[in-house]
Amino acid sequence: MAEWASLYRQAGAEYAPRPASSSCCCGTGWVADSLDEVERVWWPCIRAEHWFYFKQIPRWVADREPFLAGVREESDFRFETHRIDRLVAGSPEDCIAAIERFRDALGYGLP
Repeated sequence: MAEWASLYRQAGAEYAPRPASSSCCCGTGWVADSLDEVERVWWPCIRAEHWFYFKQIPRWVADREPFLAGVREESDFRFETHRIDRLVAGSPEDCIAAIERFRDALGYGLP
């Protein structure tokens, strides 16, 4: 996500250089009682959705998202690795930690 945010900021500086330009991070999330519940109930659905997009442009995405290296079919998406850089999921505490991790990695903060 950090590379995507950097590319966005570079394009904004080049094409819309003004103090009011900004960005936000939108992600996919699911709050449950535990990560086990997320993996059992929600992961099969979101894995299928993410696979749909990945198979449309696999090399372009894999070059920018190293955790996708070696993915050849939908079953290669593993919850334990995919969720780290892509999902806000788990207990409320897990979700808060993921949001804070994204915020810190992408340089988002309150003005």
